[in-house]
Amino acid sequence: MSARQAEEEVEPEQGTNWVALSLVAVVAIAMGAAGGFVFGDKRGRANNARETAEAKASSENDARAKEQAEAKAAQLIAASEKAIDDMKAVRAEVDAARKEAETARQELAKETTRTDVPEDVRTHLVALLAKCSKLQTYTEQPASYRAFMEHYADVKSEAESVELIGWPKALQAEEGLVKLAVESWELGRKMWETKIGLSGRPLEEFQFNINAAPMYGKSLRELSAKVTKATGDVTAADKLDAILKEGKDTILADFGIKWTFLAAGQPFEKAREGLKAKLKR
Repeated sequence: MSARQAEEEVEPEQGTNWVALSLVAVVAIAMGAAGGFVFGDKRGRANNARETAEAKASSENDARAKEQAEAKAAQLIAASEKAIDDMKAVRAEVDAARKEAETARQELAKETTRTDVPEDVRTHLVALLAKCSKLQTYTEQPASYRAFMEHYADVKSEAESVELIGWPKALQAEEGLVKLAVESWELGRKMWETKIGLSGRPLEEFQFNINAAPMYGKSLRELSAKVTKATGDVTAADKLDAILKEGKDTILADFGIKWTFLAAGQPFEKAREGLKAKLKR
């Protein structure tokens, strides 16, 4: 065999080998692609599962937050409804007190007939009216505690003189009104005295000046109810209610003091009208 023939026989064999190698490469690529697809599919499923779990957890959190918000809203609504009911109850009490006061006023209006009064009692009553009038006029624009106390001492002294002699039964209505006026002035005196007594204690003085309700709020309310019932006049009561309404216990000391003077004026004016009518000769 010649060299040329040998080369010709070798070439077909080498071609066959290249074909085989190409097939192997194709198979390998196909297997790799298949493996990648399987791996990618598994990873995708895992991601989907995690996202589903996160979405479920988020939904549950939202549901809990909604339940908590609804519970809080229910509490607020219940509290508001209770506050409204309390306000209605207070208003009903005030309306009842005013109605009762109006009835009392009408009854007092009938008791303005002339009455025979012993001369000594008449003298002291006339003096008491004059001194109460001076005190009432002064308290409309009170300048100093000392001046107030001078007028108030005169009233107390004359009122005690009448007490010693005794009020006539025919003047029982006026007696109650005068005593209520003195009670109002006395509360004002106590508040004013407290204010002065705290002047050396800055913190306590400041606290009292901005809010005297903790010490005198109850007394002011009780006095307001008495004045309204005795006179049928709600002027003082309305002014106090505007400050101490709906359970709000805050009142400036100066306002409280001036309010007692306003409250004293209502029963005193009513008593003065009755006494003038009944003390006519």
